[in-house]
Amino acid sequence: MIIKSEYEISEVRNLVNSIRYRNKADLIIKNVNIVDVITGSIDKGSILIRDKYIMLLSEREGDYSAFNTFDAKDLYAIPGFIDSHTHIESSMTIPSLYSFYQLKEGVTTAIVDPHEIVNVAGLEGLKAFIDDLERSPMKFIVQIPPCIPASDENLETSGALLSSAGIEEAIRERDLADRVSGLAEVMCYEKILWNDEDLFKKIMLIYERGFVIDGHASGLKGYDLQAYVASRIMTDHTVRKTNELLERLKLGLYIQIQNRPQESDFSGIVKQLRSLESSRVMWCTDDAEADEIASGKYSVRAIVRDAIENGLDPVKAIKMATINVAQAYRVDTKLGIISPGRYADIVLVHSLDNLNIHTVLTNGKIVFHHGKLLLEIPEPSPQLLKFKGNTIKLKREIRADDLLPVAPVEKGLARVRVLNIDGGLEMRETKIDNYIVMCDPGRDIAWMNVIERYGKTGNISRGFVTGTGVKVGAFVSSISHDSHNILVVSVDVKSSLVCLKEIMKTGGGLCLAKNGDIISLIPLPFYGLMSSDPDLPEKLRIFKEELNNLGFKVPLKRLLTLTLPVRKTGFAITDKGLVDYRRKEILPIIVSINENDEKH
Repeated sequence: MIIKSEYEISEVRNLVNSIRYRNKADLIIKNVNIVDVITGSIDKGSILIRDKYIMLLSEREGDYSAFNTFDAKDLYAIPGFIDSHTHIESSMTIPSLYSFYQLKEGVTTAIVDPHEIVNVAGLEGLKAFIDDLERSPMKFIVQIPPCIPASDENLETSGALLSSAGIEEAIRERDLADRVSGLAEVMCYEKILWNDEDLFKKIMLIYERGFVIDGHASGLKGYDLQAYVASRIMTDHTVRKTNELLERLKLGLYIQIQNRPQESDFSGIVKQLRSLESSRVMWCTDDAEADEIASGKYSVRAIVRDAIENGLDPVKAIKMATINVAQAYRVDTKLGIISPGRYADIVLVHSLDNLNIHTVLTNGKIVFHHGKLLLEIPEPSPQLLKFKGNTIKLKREIRADDLLPVAPVEKGLARVRVLNIDGGLEMRETKIDNYIVMCDPGRDIAWMNVIERYGKTGNISRGFVTGTGVKVGAFVSSISHDSHNILVVSVDVKSSLVCLKEIMKTGGGLCLAKNGDIISLIPLPFYGLMSSDPDLPEKLRIFKEELNNLGFKVPLKRLLTLTLPVRKTGFAITDKGLVDYRRKEILPIIVSINENDEKH
């Protein structure tokens, strides 16, 4: 379901009449501790629900009646959790399936940035994606992404380009006008600092409609951060340190906190939040994979629980996942609080300390109860099916010599630029054998290729990466942020080729091979990014184990950002080569050759 900026006049009038004339409610939840996220109080009483709305709250039994009664027996009622920033595509599941994993976690609404979809399939792809969102039992606020492609069309090839004129057309088109409610993260923050006119026009178009402009200010500080904020950016989800949180709050940004143990000082941030006024702070997942959500390891509920375990007051932590988000995104008359007229999205938990979920309601219906989902997973929408299995369009069949970096000499030693896993550059030496510049798994140097997948240029880049840990075989993916060309990380070209053939057959996916044999494959036929397979979480868990068995020592999601130029470091390998984003240059891989030296 898409949340729209409409006033449902007949439904609201009926609700008011039902309260005034004491009409029967559809459902009464009695003997429940109602958590008030505005005042922080917890009040014993009843919640009456009519149709999909909260009808009223009552402290006395008998004032109103209902067709159905749910005795909560002193459970705690909190508003449905809201994920303040997420990319559904990163879960690798289509929206209707994604909803089922999230509802188990009490997440009933998400602010969605469909950046990956639009990079692959443009506005037509976005329409199909939104159609599937409409069929989902969760609620969504959909934003339109401004950075398509994320960097520059001269530095990478994406499936689509989206100018300010394209956004203006989109927000006026009937299929999108009332279903898009904001500008997604302005991740190309350098373009703000460089005063890119077209990007400012995109901001203006959405700002003048009264919607939120989401930000991405990774690494920005001082005057650069102030310049970025001055553009009317309203949020930032890239805070990793306590000083970043404080600096951004003082500038008036709404802050979305993630819990990334290897990347952020979550415990330090939570400690700081204990004493801070937190009405402009929210939680978000950003990129959560299906196995992480389904296992309960990474969701908004998990983040709230972790914050409570780190000493944050439970109601304060819950507030940051409910009313704070609703107020920031200007839907607090519909969401974020248990109050009359709001959607009846309610989570019943045993305790505010552990947030163990007993029951979840959305639109007044019980959808999760005693560990079981009570909904059937809908089939993908007909519109979404139009983007199944047909977005990988290679110019020709890939051969081994397309993937191997070559030197002008038969033997020797090459000094090469190597991308590291953190997006920096290193100078390394590696052997030349039969004109091929070799990988060296013993020293953690792998080959890396990016293959243009949209049938536009046929580009195939050749480079090197270090820090992955791969010892044998190959990893191939049709997910590679943010243009989603085909990524290959390999120490075995034969294995790369068999993976590529499988990816072509399935219309996209993740593939691992060893000694030329497939050992794990996850088809992602929708846009080459997503699956409708309800068993995906378990398959993804097994895939990650096999990834580790090949020697890979970094999380899957870090491999998938090796192709992203707009990271803080500014280096990546795209289909056009090794990119220096800040200088807007493609760098040669080989720096020098010593024809007489064959040592490592």
